[in-house]
Parts: sequence; C-alpha cells; structure tokens
Amino acid sequence: MLSKLKAIKAALPRVNPTQPTSDPSSAVELHVIREGKHKSASSAATVLVINGFMSGKGCDVSDWLEVVDALYPDHKVIHVKWKAGNLSDLLLDEGLVQLMPSVTTQDSLIKKLGVAGFSAINKVSGHWRKAFAETEVVGAALANLIEQDPELDACVLMGHSLGARIIRHTMERLTTNKVSQCYLLAGAVSSHSKLWKTIFDTHADTVFINCMSKTDSVLKYAYKAGTLFRESPIGLHALEHKSHTAITNLDVTDVASKHTKFKHKALGEVLKEVLMKPTPAK
Repeated sequence: MLSKLKAIKAALPRVNPTQPTSDPSSAVELHVIREGKHKSASSAATVLVINGFMSGKGCDVSDWLEVVDALYPDHKVIHVKWKAGNLSDLLLDEGLVQLMPSVTTQDSLIKKLGVAGFSAINKVSGHWRKAFAETEVVGAALANLIEQDPELDACVLMGHSLGARIIRHTMERLTTNKVSQCYLLAGAVSSHSKLWKTIFDTHADTVFINCMSKTDSVLKYAYKAGTLFRESPIGLHALEHKSHTAITNLDVTDVASKHTKFKHKALGEVLKEVLMKPTPAK
C-alpha cells in the first residue's frame, strides 16, 4: 500500500493549495437545519456544521445532530454546504466507472481503492486535491458571513475532515472573537504550530476541541498522497500552543475507529462527559 501511494504522489500534478478555484461569493450556502428553541438569538449560540470530502450534494446532516444534541440540544443548527465533490460525480469520472457497481458509500470506495489500479487511485486523489484547494475559498467566504451577521456572534463551528480545514481558514480570516468554540473531527489539516499560532493568538477566548483517532487510515495514507505534503494532520496529532490554554486534544479511537465514523451519538456523549467536567483548581 505504501509503495502504491508513493507512486501516486510522484505522478500527481502539482496543484497550489492556496490557488482559489471558485468565486468566493458562491463558495458557501447556509442551510438552516433547525431553529433554536430559545426565545432570542442572543440566548444561545448558533451551531454551524461543515462536512468533508464528497459531501457536495448531500443536505442530510442527521448524523451531525447526534453529536450536536449531546451538547447543544436546543440551539439553532446551520449546515455549511460547499463544493466538496460528491460520490456519484466522482464515480462517473473516466477511469472510475468500473468501480460503480460495488461502491455505494465513502467507506466502500476506500475499501475498493485498496485493490484498485493506479489510474483509479490517481483519479480519486485528483478530486480530493481539488476539494482540498477549495477549502481556502470557503473559509474566506464563511468568515465574511460570520463577520456580517450579528446572529452568528459567539457561534460554534463543527467540522469533519476537510470541514476542519475550512474552520482553520475561517479562523485565520476572522479578526475578532466571533466564534466561541471549534470542534475539529478527524481534521484533514496540518497540526504544524506555525499555521495555528496567529489563530490562537487572535482568538484567545475561543475553545478548540480536537478529536483524533489512531486508526484513521485515510489520514495516515490518503491524506499525504493527496496533498503531496509531509505534514501531520490534526486528526492524528495534537494541537499545541504555549499560551493558549483552551485547547483540548481527545483520543476518541474507541468510538471513532474510522475516518467516516465520527459523527454519531457515542462521540457526542464522550464530548459531553469531557467538556462538562469541572476544571481543577490551580
């Protein structure tokens, strides 16, 4: 498997991950999943959930609600929809059509690629890297929306996979403390401290919760092959900062054994138990 990934890395075209791939004004759509039960918007923070790769056409975020409801059962929830690609379009790409009969989910695609030919894996990596580059455009657009909408003051951001990368780009663009908490699930974004330092310094009051799984094979192998970078993603490695004390790194391998197995009730319960523990006195 490793030798195959090295071959893919050598053959993939170089794509600048900071190169915008779409018009920022059309990069994001906000879909209200439910209204909050509180009488006023100021009494409860709005929760924004962001999916990762191959979630482009889907508006069903019921899996997210299992996590959200453990922590914020009465809060307004908004789905941040972006051009993340989707499974059906990917499989119709030339070189991947032969996988269609046996691929119905992202998990089944990952399993199938383990024995697929070079061309098929190369195609998937290309789609992945396109979505990877799109995250910066999405982050800029989302930051702009948060800045302009007073109802999103003190909002909560939850992102899975490339959704966590969007959160990093969003926080990088925000100049004020508009976000109260960031939940980063299986984050497909570098853990390098230099990339996060300015964010942590600027958003000193924001709480960051990083959920990692030691058995996330997508981040272990496909992430590096698809991005062409020798970096360690936060879905596998801790976020650290010398002065920012509101960072929690959680190993959730017991309840999230795979990259696609983070958004469910069990993880929500783990987060609730950890975050509701009283802080020990210094």
